[in-house]
Amino acid sequence: MLRAEIQAHVKIAQTYPSFLEPNLYVARYFLEICEEGEGIKPSDRDNAAVLDQMNLLDENALSTEVELVADNDSAIAVLLRIVETYRDMAPAPEFDTKKRLFARLRRPDPFPDLYEPVAEYDIPRNQTSLLRMALRCLRMITVIKDARDYIYAHATSISMLNRVVDENALDAFIRQDVKSIFKNLYAGDESVKRMESASISVTVELMNDYDESPIVQLAGIKRLDIHVRVVRDDEDFARCIDEILTTDAIAAVGRALARFPATYSDIYVHACRLMVAFVSPARLEADEEAGRPHDERVSKLIGQHGGVEAAIRLLKRCRGFHTQHASMKDDPEPVAVPPPVASTVVAKRLTEQEELDALKLQMMASPPEDPNPDEMLVKAEKAKATDWKTPDLAQQALWALDVLSISDFNRIAMKREKLKYVVSEVSLGSQLIVPRRLRLLDWASIGHEPDKEGDAMDPID
Repeated sequence: MLRAEIQAHVKIAQTYPSFLEPNLYVARYFLEICEEGEGIKPSDRDNAAVLDQMNLLDENALSTEVELVADNDSAIAVLLRIVETYRDMAPAPEFDTKKRLFARLRRPDPFPDLYEPVAEYDIPRNQTSLLRMALRCLRMITVIKDARDYIYAHATSISMLNRVVDENALDAFIRQDVKSIFKNLYAGDESVKRMESASISVTVELMNDYDESPIVQLAGIKRLDIHVRVVRDDEDFARCIDEILTTDAIAAVGRALARFPATYSDIYVHACRLMVAFVSPARLEADEEAGRPHDERVSKLIGQHGGVEAAIRLLKRCRGFHTQHASMKDDPEPVAVPPPVASTVVAKRLTEQEELDALKLQMMASPPEDPNPDEMLVKAEKAKATDWKTPDLAQQALWALDVLSISDFNRIAMKREKLKYVVSEVSLGSQLIVPRRLRLLDWASIGHEPDKEGDAMDPID
């Protein structure tokens, strides 16, 4: 009986796909039967304890109501369509608009009375309510594998859910439900699939949620880099930087650089590329040609969250690539040392009981673990840090330090980290390009004002 009622409500939603009242009725029915099956009262929909309990739902312990909704592909399609088109839904007309045979010869039937009409001023609130109910239903049914497989087959679902979060940025109810849906669909390192169409705010949220995953952190830094580099107009770039500052994206990148060491070269090199995208050399050059002062907000904020120290750590890791091993001719010839004389060992004959005890221990001992060649290949592949060449890593770090050097705060940090000597060690015997700003830095005047007599000395020198 319940299966037939679910199918009847699916038929209602399919008959009136663009009207608000029928879809409200259907979404409310799906939500009520799912909550009734799980023992959730309508008054507890915003209860934090109940929401935490929903995060622990197990597929084998779900109610029959939730399973029946999840088994109906048409019901899942209706919920996804509601999420996609909730903003385009309009109130139902006074008369039914279904096409019938000889419709011109018949008087149109009035619209069904079981739907409460929505007033003109109440349309946005009901649209949001419809979206909330559909997302809550999806949150409960995506625990089941069949529902997840159906959503996996529809690739547009990821971008659709991300768009819903961006359209309702201040609605914590919608944000939490979408986050739980994605945790059911793509958890852990698989959450990078959500970043393919994620905005800046969603990307930062994922970086904060999975801060221990280097894969997610690297994907987040790359996604932020794409958001900044695709902007060409100055107004759009300013709007993008404002969103970066509002969402604390620089702080998220700084936490990733502080958590992982410089051996994660991919994270560090793409973070350096992101710094260059934030403080564009082309815009710095345009400011110099126009005689305008540089905007040091982003540069100083990057330095405050460890951007300078991270670039110098990457540079220090690359500074030994130009060295050569000493030739073997200069090494003294090794003196042949005779092998040590083995000491004589007197063999002791074991008794029969001792031999039996030793054999018993040998039989009871667990066999040694045989290394699996597939696991060894996987470990060797994971040990590969990056595809970048070492000189390219150092060059990206130098370019990032070049654009960060426009701020006094960052120049003091560079002097504290002994950048002057690190650059000289790295550039010695290599093909690196030391940028102009780094070459022209007056290290003696960084960090303090020189005396009027000019006898102030550089503490490094």
